[in-house]
This record gives sequence, C-alpha cells and structure tokens, in this order.
Amino acid sequence: MDRILITAARLPAHIGVTDEERAQPQTLVFDITLLRDLREAGRTDDYTKTVCYAEVVREIEDILTKPFHLIEAVAESVAARVLSGFAVDEITVRVAKPGAFPDKPVDHAAVEITRRRNG
Repeated sequence: MDRILITAARLPAHIGVTDEERAQPQTLVFDITLLRDLREAGRTDDYTKTVCYAEVVREIEDILTKPFHLIEAVAESVAARVLSGFAVDEITVRVAKPGAFPDKPVDHAAVEITRRRNG
C-alpha cells in the first residue's frame, strides 16, 4: 500500500484537562499517514485519483474549532473524519502537544493511533 504523508502540521487547539488550560489556544503538531493505492494517480497524473492533503488539513482545522480535553480524543476524531470523508484504507494519526510539560525538560507528549476502514 502506498502512503501520503502530512508531517509536522502545527495547528492551534483549545485543549487541556482544566478550564484554564483550554482557555488559550495551544499548538498541536500532527503527523498523518494515509494509506491508499496511488498507482492510478501516478500513471495518469490525475488529481482526482489521489487524496488532497490540503483538504485533509482543512478537516483537521475544522475539528479543532471544538475544545478537547485529551489529545487521544483529537486523534480519534481526526481518524474517524478522514476515514469517512476520503478514499483511504488506513490512517495513522500522531498528535503531539509541545506544551504538555511547561516546567520540565520534556519536548512534548504525544499519542499515535492507526485505524482502518474495515476494522
């Protein structure tokens, strides 16, 4: 299976367990891997035979208009929306939260999930 990669998409989100944490937008960093057979797109150079990665990012931005408590919930929402709206067989979503440890020498916390169209 072929892969379309969206790497290090830095998007604002109202995220956090407490009201105070969700009050101000924080940056989340997304790495998305989409699995799909891309042979036809490659052979024909036809835009309609692939997945528009700009549209995928717009969908993520739309999801992030809602506040979330957990990056796990963000990842599940992204996976479900992309699988239902785009012709992909599998998606891996990695969501990193750089501000998770403001007083510690830790770069970020992250979750990574993989979901398949049928299962």
